[in-house]
Amino acid sequence: MGKTLIVCEKPSAGRIFAKHFRATERGKGYMEGPDFIVTWALGHLAELAMPDEYAGRGWDTRDPSVLPMIPDPWIIRAPKDADRRSQLETILKLAKRSDVAEVANACDPDREGEGIFRRIFSLADVKKPILRIWNKSMTDEDIERAWKKARDPERDFEALGRASIARAKADWLVGMNASRIESAKAHAARSIGRVRTPTLAFVVERDRERENFTSVPFWRVRVKTDKVTLASEKFPERALAAELAALAHPGSVRIDKVTRKPATQSPPKLFSTTTLEQAAARAFGLKPSATDAALQALYEAGLCTYPRTSSEHITAADEDDYARLLKKIAQIPAFAAAAAAAARDGLDAHRCVNDAKVEGHTAILPTEALDADAWAALTGDQAKIARLVLARAIVAASAPRKYIKCDVEAHVEGDEQKRPLAAHGTEDTLAGWKAVEALLKSDQAAKEDAEGDPDQAIPSDLKEGDVLASLSADVEEGTTKPPSAYTYATLLEAMKKAGRTIEDKALARALSGSDVHASGIGTDATRGRIIAELERLKYIRESKGSLTSTELGRAVVDSVAPELISAELSAQMEGRNAK
Repeated sequence: MGKTLIVCEKPSAGRIFAKHFRATERGKGYMEGPDFIVTWALGHLAELAMPDEYAGRGWDTRDPSVLPMIPDPWIIRAPKDADRRSQLETILKLAKRSDVAEVANACDPDREGEGIFRRIFSLADVKKPILRIWNKSMTDEDIERAWKKARDPERDFEALGRASIARAKADWLVGMNASRIESAKAHAARSIGRVRTPTLAFVVERDRERENFTSVPFWRVRVKTDKVTLASEKFPERALAAELAALAHPGSVRIDKVTRKPATQSPPKLFSTTTLEQAAARAFGLKPSATDAALQALYEAGLCTYPRTSSEHITAADEDDYARLLKKIAQIPAFAAAAAAAARDGLDAHRCVNDAKVEGHTAILPTEALDADAWAALTGDQAKIARLVLARAIVAASAPRKYIKCDVEAHVEGDEQKRPLAAHGTEDTLAGWKAVEALLKSDQAAKEDAEGDPDQAIPSDLKEGDVLASLSADVEEGTTKPPSAYTYATLLEAMKKAGRTIEDKALARALSGSDVHASGIGTDATRGRIIAELERLKYIRESKGSLTSTELGRAVVDSVAPELISAELSAQMEGRNAK
C-alpha cells in the first residue's frame, strides 16, 4: 500500500497537517513521513489565462473591436511567478510518484479551496484516487475526524467544484471585457468587477445622497410631568410648537391610552465572517482585512474554527461539543462572571442549532484549545477578535431578554386639536442575554444617533384617564439629517443585503443564499477583500471611520453600463451557478 499525498492550500496549513501526520522529513515544498506526504499550494497555482495568452484572437491588443472576449476552450495555465510555478511543479511531480497511491484535497473547506485544488490537478496527468478532507478547525482532533471521514469529491463535492469554476469564469468574462471597454473609453486604465463595481456604486450613490440632501428644521415639544416625560410630533414651524407648549405650561396632561405588551428579544446569533467583520469594525475600528488576518491566524493556531463561513448556527451534531466549550470558556477569568450570569438564566447550546441554515461550515467559534493560558498569551488584533468570538459564544447561547413594552398616548387639556403626545418605555422581566453582554462589554459599537423619544421607565400605576400635572414644557429645535456615510460595517451590510433591493423575486432569491453562495453580493470570504481592493485602486477612501468615493471612483460608476453597477448581474449569474 502506497503513501497518501495531502495537498493543503497554504504553507501554514501544510505545517499543521505535516505535524499531525508525522511527516517530519523536509523536502523542497513538502514534508514526508512513513505514510503521508504533505505539500501545499501558495493560493492560486493554476489560473485562467489572461487575454493576451490566447493566440490568434487579437486579444493582445487594446482594440475594442475584438470584444467580447469569450474563450473556447478555456486555458488554465501555470503562474508566471517563479516561486509559485516551482511549487506547482513540486505538487504535480509528487502526485506522479510511483509510491503515491492516492491524493487528498485538504485545501480550505470552501468553494475557493475546491477550485484551487481542481485547477491544479487539471494540469496533472494523474489517474489516482482522490479524497476530500473537510475539516472545520485546525485542532488535532478535528483533522483526525476529517481524515477518518474523508469523502469522494466526485460524488460529494462535484457541484461545489463546478460552482467554483463557473464563478471564476463569470468573473473573468465580466472583469476582462468590461475593464477593456471602460479603459478604451477613458483612455486610461479602469478596473471593473462583477461584485466590485456594484459595491463602489453603493458608496458613490450614498455620497451623492448626502451632498444633495437639504436639511429641514423642525420643532417639537417635550413635556415633563410628575410621572412621565412625553414628546409631541414634529412641527414644521416654531410657532406651532410654541402654541402647544404654552397650553401645557402650567396646564395639565390627560392620558388617553396606555398599552403594555410582553415582548421577547432573542440573543444575537453566532458570528459569520461578515458579522464578525462588522462587529470588529464597530468595536475596534478594524478594517475587514485586519479582522480576516487575525481570524486566519487564530484558525491556524487551532484556536478558532474555520474563518470563512456564511453560517450563524451550528448543527445538531455539534451541540454537545458547543456545550462542553461553554464550560471551558467559563474557566477563563475574564469571562467567568458573564458565564455564571448566563447559567443562572439558562445557558443552552441548543439555541444555536439549526441544521438547515448551516451552509458547509458552522458559525465561527473558539475551539477548546482557546483556554485561559492561550487567551492570556494573545495580543493585538488577535486578542480583540478572540474576545469578540469568546463573548459571542456565551451571549448567543444565553436566555432571551423578556420585557414589557409600554406605549403611552396623551394630550394637553385645553388643546382643541388634541395634538398627540407620546412616551415609550420598557421594563425587563428577565434581562437574559442583555445582562450577560453588559458584563462582557462585548458590544462596544457606538450607537447611531436616533431621533425620537428616549426610552424610559413607565410607572406601573399609570392608566388611561389619569391627569398629570405638567412640570415643564420645552420647545426643542432639530433638523433632518442626511443618511450617514458608509463605514466598513455598514458597507458590508449593504453587500450582504444587496438582494433585497432587486424587484424581480427570482433574481432576489438567487442572492438570498444557497449551499454554494452566501446571501447578497460577494461571499463571506471575499467581501473584505473587495472593499480593500476598492481602496487600493483609489476608488474609495477611508477617513475617521467613514468610507467615501473619490473622483476616480465616481468617474468609473458614471461611465459603466447600468447593468454593471447593479446587483442584478450577480443575481443572474449566481442563479445559474446554483443550478
